[in-house]
Amino acid sequence: MVRRVLPLPSQPRPRPRPDLLRPLTSREPVSISVVIANHNGGPLLAACLDSVRRLLPEAEVLVIDNASDDNSREATRRDFPDVRLVELSENRGFASANNLGCVESRGDILILLNSDAELLEPGLAACIERLEREPTLAAVSPRLIGTDGLPQPNCLPGPSMGRALRRVFLWEPREGSVDPRRAVVWLPATCLVVRRDALESVGGLFDERFYQYWEDADLCARLIRQGWLLSVCDDSTVLHHGRASDLGPRSISSPQRLLWYAWGRLQWFRKHRTRFEYLLILGIDVLFAGRLFVRSLFGERHRVERARASAILQAVRLTMRNESPPVRTGDGSR
Repeated sequence: MVRRVLPLPSQPRPRPRPDLLRPLTSREPVSISVVIANHNGGPLLAACLDSVRRLLPEAEVLVIDNASDDNSREATRRDFPDVRLVELSENRGFASANNLGCVESRGDILILLNSDAELLEPGLAACIERLEREPTLAAVSPRLIGTDGLPQPNCLPGPSMGRALRRVFLWEPREGSVDPRRAVVWLPATCLVVRRDALESVGGLFDERFYQYWEDADLCARLIRQGWLLSVCDDSTVLHHGRASDLGPRSISSPQRLLWYAWGRLQWFRKHRTRFEYLLILGIDVLFAGRLFVRSLFGERHRVERARASAILQAVRLTMRNESPPVRTGDGSR
């Protein structure tokens, strides 16, 4: 069943709140909560929890389980009795599960961690110290690496009309980290170390209308609008097993994930850009889908390109009807 969604209106630009920019060291000791949204994480969730137990032994740890039907719940209760396990009767999605974890947790610093990610030595101490030392800093992302040892994006380029036009008329920009010495505008939620008071200043963690994908881009845009800064910290490293389908639109293989990604991107423009830019991006996406269809006739990746084009056109149709994609089994996992 297709869900109706409320409009995502553009929001006013609130001024920074100096009273919220107090150093965390004014409230000793700083408490830390780790929130892990899980759906059928299995052994990857166990490895994630083991790394947290070793490298953040003082942290409060919550697992928000999105109606897993594997042995995730039983294994967590058996092997990690000190972990707070919140069991949901239905899969509410990645954003909703993390929001619930944020509400249930007590830490001044929240660590949002994917269930398929592991902390590596020496842990996230450097990220936490950055937040303690810099009161205007809202969130930090550690260095991310894959199981092949290669770096994964931990500082993404912000959505822009220029990038959208380039991928239609010139080339499609590759997914990858941008130079962190420039202004950081988008940190992925793979592992995000964030101040609770920063979240409170923007009305909470994730907008749950972004059921899957782009919820982190929306959060970063709201934090920046409120006057907060974002940063990366390469002194901390996280291993991200990750699904190949979650590394960007080029490699997403599931048609449903492709659809959620394309739809979330349109909702981001609808919420954070002018109406003219939002309508323009709809037209640009239709043109890009046409280019993908043409490429699918000649390229080796014809099935992937055709699936991407179909997902983009379906996302445009749903957006114009003010609807969201149907939720299916397995959606909402990351």
